[in-house]
Amino acid sequence: MSDMLGETKSSTGAIKKGFSVNKGGSSGPVGSSNKKEEGGKNAAKNKARKERQRRAKEAAEMKLKQEEADAEAQKQTEALAKAAKLNNPSLMTDLELTKRIKKLKKQLRAVDKLKEKPKDELNEAQAKKLEGEKELRETVVELEKVLSSR
Repeated sequence: MSDMLGETKSSTGAIKKGFSVNKGGSSGPVGSSNKKEEGGKNAAKNKARKERQRRAKEAAEMKLKQEEADAEAQKQTEALAKAAKLNNPSLMTDLELTKRIKKLKKQLRAVDKLKEKPKDELNEAQAKKLEGEKELRETVVELEKVLSSR
């Protein structure tokens, strides 16, 4: 009789009242069915929106990659221009020449201080600085000639 009323016994022995309706004959939550909906009213709109978002994201990623490539190319161009200026002082502006001369004179002052020390107390880097003194002086003279000729 309890089966007719929808009563069942739980594992604890208590009687549970109620009934279950399972449309479609599947096992799942009460009232559920196996029928798959194809998206509802706005499925086409949602699909189009997601596709637009995906395309916008791809476009943004491509734009970012292009900007990075352009920035890298710009850096390389600037590095080449800077190297060309260092090798050819006539391409430098007066301000750049003045700054370069000032920097080289500072290096020469450091070399002069190193000359005062005994050679056996110098480390390898200091010894290299002393060896490069002649080249530094020649470069300063060359840059000063270019600057004075303007």
